Amino acid sequence: MYPGELIVRGTIATSMSRHRAVFDLYGTSGAIIMHFRMDFRGNGQPHRLVLNSYKGGWYSEIYGSHPFHAGQTIEVRARRIGDYFHLTYGNGSFLKMFPNRVPSSYETTSFLTWGDWIVHNIEMICKNPPPGYKGNDDDC
Repeated sequence: MYPGELIVRGTIATSMSRHRAVFDLYGTSGAIIMHFRMDFRGNGQPHRLVLNSYKGGWYSEIYGSHPFHAGQTIEVRARRIGDYFHLTYGNGSFLKMFPNRVPSSYETTSFLTWGDWIVHNIEMICKNPPPGYKGNDDDC
């Protein structure tokens, strides 16, 4: 695990109603730093990965593929490297590079998940722990 890394673990539903699973990483000023959406074939939509950001309006969507399927337990990692998020899954297999489109001064404030999956665990490794924090990087 690396400072500035976000790890999301969950299970894709076996019976889907929305045919998608989403997590949004929110920042200051109401920005969505990273919108990560896994679309699953159904309801006329393709099986694909959709990435985006929001700052006063949505940016253009960036598309990719993902290997996930109904009933699968997954782990997705987002590690910020410079002006990009390096996205991997499982044991470090590459998923996508996603540009950080909001100012780097924006702090992460919250996290939202929705859609056809159950999130079991979210870990965030702090690059700059809060002032006075006495723990280690593994539990901040």
